[in-house]
Amino acid sequence: MACARPAPHDGIDAASRLPFRRERLAYWPHANAGQQTLNIEEEPSSLQTRFATRIIRNWSPDLSARLLNIIGAATSAGAYSPGQEQAPAAFRRHGLAEALASRGRTIRDDGDVASFRWRPDPSQPQAMNLEAVRHACDLVASHVATAIAAQEDVLVLGGDCTVELGTVAGANAAGARIGLVYIDFDADLNTPDTSDGALDWTGVAHLLNIPGCEFSLARLGPIRPMLVPQQLL
Repeated sequence: MACARPAPHDGIDAASRLPFRRERLAYWPHANAGQQTLNIEEEPSSLQTRFATRIIRNWSPDLSARLLNIIGAATSAGAYSPGQEQAPAAFRRHGLAEALASRGRTIRDDGDVASFRWRPDPSQPQAMNLEAVRHACDLVASHVATAIAAQEDVLVLGGDCTVELGTVAGANAAGARIGLVYIDFDADLNTPDTSDGALDWTGVAHLLNIPGCEFSLARLGPIRPMLVPQQLL
């Protein structure tokens, strides 16, 4: 799942006022690949502490007046096999919207905006189902941008891990200030030339526009790269 919320405009941009230092981040882009490094710029103090502090400062406990827009990205186009496209239906079937409404949220479920069931793609073995991934991301981005522009919160139900590309692209298009907490089994810093063809191993790499990414995915939305490392936790 990916959730986007319009950021409060408090005039504070801590990251822009802090000195950065350049460091090298070690990562393994693929299980069979050797260690590689990525040059990044990091804040000298704890990013986790600053992120948590900012959430506390900006958090308002009264969300009852804010509409929460749920959209489904029922796609497994970027996965290794079919199945992940069924997740939005499973969330709905087990009462996600009702549970959120019971906590005082006003919910609107706009249904699935994208749908694709994984299939083999021997024509593009390094980036299987690329066109379907891009199409799903475009649809998600459009709905996220519309929701944020209307001052709505939006919850995107995936779907494979490429769902974050559309979510972030849409938030960028709406002019939102973005901080992404990315929780996954791995960092998804692969590029198509270092993966075995499943694009959901490559989502964060495309957000950061790491060399070797598919141009059509890395340029989603109005900003390239879609994120810089300081926005990612």
